[in-house]
Amino acid sequence: MTHFLASFSQRIDQIQSRHRALVDRPWLVLPSGRLYVALILLLSMAAAFANFHVRSQQFSYWQSQPDIFFVEDTPLFSTMDAGYFLGIAQSLSRQDTPNDFEARRSFPDRKKYAQNDTDITPAKAPLLSSLIYWLADNDSPQALLETGNAVIPITAAITALAIILCFGATGYWLEGSVAAVGGGLCMAYLQRSSIGRIDTDQLNLGFFYLLFGLAIWAGRAQKWQVSLGVTILAGLTARLFMAWYDKSLLIWMSFFALFWMLLVCSRDWRRAGGFSILFILLSGVQTVDIGGSAYIKESFATGALQFPNVLTTVSEVTEIDVRNMLRQMTGSLGLGIIGLAGMLFWAVRHPVYAIALGPLAVFAMLNFVIGNRAIFYSAPAVWFGLAFIIITAGRATYQMVLAKFGKRSTVHAFENLLVTGLIAAFLVAGSYLVSPYKFVPQAAVPPKIISALKSLNNVAPNEDAVMASWWDYGYSSLLFNELPVLADGGTQVAAPTFMMAKALLAPTQQETAAILTFLAREGGSGISSHASSQKSLFRHINDSATEPAPTIYFMLTNQMSDWIYSISQIGNWDLDTGKAIPAKGNTNGPALSYDRLQCKRMATPSQLNCNGYIFDLRSGKVDGHLVLDGAVRTRQGRQIAGVAFPGSQLNVLQMAEIDQEKIAFLMHRDLFQSSFNQLFHLGRADNRLFKMIYDDYPHVRIFRLQSQ
Repeated sequence: MTHFLASFSQRIDQIQSRHRALVDRPWLVLPSGRLYVALILLLSMAAAFANFHVRSQQFSYWQSQPDIFFVEDTPLFSTMDAGYFLGIAQSLSRQDTPNDFEARRSFPDRKKYAQNDTDITPAKAPLLSSLIYWLADNDSPQALLETGNAVIPITAAITALAIILCFGATGYWLEGSVAAVGGGLCMAYLQRSSIGRIDTDQLNLGFFYLLFGLAIWAGRAQKWQVSLGVTILAGLTARLFMAWYDKSLLIWMSFFALFWMLLVCSRDWRRAGGFSILFILLSGVQTVDIGGSAYIKESFATGALQFPNVLTTVSEVTEIDVRNMLRQMTGSLGLGIIGLAGMLFWAVRHPVYAIALGPLAVFAMLNFVIGNRAIFYSAPAVWFGLAFIIITAGRATYQMVLAKFGKRSTVHAFENLLVTGLIAAFLVAGSYLVSPYKFVPQAAVPPKIISALKSLNNVAPNEDAVMASWWDYGYSSLLFNELPVLADGGTQVAAPTFMMAKALLAPTQQETAAILTFLAREGGSGISSHASSQKSLFRHINDSATEPAPTIYFMLTNQMSDWIYSISQIGNWDLDTGKAIPAKGNTNGPALSYDRLQCKRMATPSQLNCNGYIFDLRSGKVDGHLVLDGAVRTRQGRQIAGVAFPGSQLNVLQMAEIDQEKIAFLMHRDLFQSSFNQLFHLGRADNRLFKMIYDDYPHVRIFRLQSQ
């Protein structure tokens, strides 16, 4: 081992000697001195303020539009996951534990688990939830949401400083400031850390870059005592990161950077190995299995049944091409290409650092594994490359001009600082101006729907009841009322979510009621108990439809009309084969949708011109061809007229009058006949099964299932 390390060290010395001869250029020399330090502080504060200011301005805009972004005095949120962190914070505020919050999720499975669990040790709350709990005045949604939104501009500023420290560890502080503004305000990250985005993403980027910066500092330290101290700090930071966002892969990436820097800089395998092991022990990280990630599975098994993976329908796990990836990170393809070129140039200049920071640059490649949700991790690295190549080119150009017109090739330290500082300041300002700094996120759940969820607080506390809706509303419901839910954002990869899609798409309300009753009574465990075949499962659901079950409050919304495309991809699925079931004659296979038409009256009363096609409402023909199976008219969500045409066509025209607006939709017959469409858009509820208790059409309707 000693001989190997000596040979290894000698080889590194030779490579470094050749490398210095290659890159020893005056225009690559970095500035130094007190003025340089002052400039670093100035641009760092500017970068942090820019990130803080953009999020603060977003909230100011929200306050100027209270009808859109507030429910009474309660601000809203821009991610469905906000309710999860706020719900746990609410439980802590009520002197409960995260276990109490978890028991209300995935009803009835988690409630049964909580009742039968002999281990009464409270689960550990996410750090974000604990932070909101510590800072909020009380347990009301208003106080929790005000606190959660107030934290976001602060975490944005902290993230900017962490990015600067990471690149500053390599000596490039000013370029790091550009990376902090460009990466912190690019669309790839801004939409995941904007106001209302009460989620771990608001600080994930900061933790990630901070760990890499500490790894480089630990390796660069000449004294082993300093290196040890920085390693301990890195390990504790990693433990904090795990409490914030429990993803082991990110910690193992920084472990690689730490080991590499320690080994190459110290040439001491004992220090590299010992300090790296200490880092892992302090971090509390576990092994990671990328192959087991739910993001790369099309389906999952329960017994003999293959259920669809809901995550395949979520936009953030969709792959995007390299061009759009660069646009998301920099705003334009040209800037992205320059940034990539700068990263390669910097890698040639500093190969040791480049290898250590390699995961930052290539993290975007996970786009092709788990979707575009990960590309924001690479955005600051691309902006750093852009700043490096432009600043370096500026110094080189200044030297050439000086040699040609000033008759000297030596650049004084003050000139170097001046050129570097001016270009860096220009880039910091420019990266802000080209960023989507005017972007304002929309509320994930509109105020009208939040008001409907709040109305469920009127349910008697002693009533054994549950809220049923699409999984996106699960966390929000848990925050705004006391009812447990059948599904939420943490149960996407779970059989009950498929069953909820089947309930919404069911061709009869009787089938919908049977599925919902089964879910409320038996839940996921009931599915597992009858998972020998799809026929066996649904036979049990139908046979047990009249058995006692908790009261079910069934919420349907207009948002779900937009989501029906994804819902139908999930619900139109064969559990025996694990394959999608295309709707008959449907060009989108299993996916159904409300296709909006622009229609205007014609001279003949029975005809409409919709999107350039002539619809004849007497014959059901479109441009002379029999296309329509039927046509209906609704007013404020209730059917007032309808006609069925001869034959068995696959399309239905649905014309709605909502307030003063007239809207026309063309849809597949299966969607028209679905319980969702019949209950929500047509108001055709079977009163023996569903009683409407809340009506705010076209926004939301809530039904209570009647005892059968």
